Amino acid sequence: MQPNSNSHPKSLLTVPEVAEALSVSVSALRGWIRAGHVKPTRLGKRVLVPAAEVERVAREGLPTLANAA
Repeated sequence: MQPNSNSHPKSLLTVPEVAEALSVSVSALRGWIRAGHVKPTRLGKRVLVPAAEVERVAREGLPTLANAA
């Protein structure tokens, strides 16, 4: 029997999922990743963000893109 994937939160999220969760655009999130403000995990070519990192960013916030560089 397979566990229901909806029964527990995902531990790694895609960039679009994180952008939606943080109510920002995908391009803004990618800019923060490039600037080092969001620390992703790379799985092959996929860029995934740990749920703990999403929670940290939601709690602490991020600079505007103009101030991110």
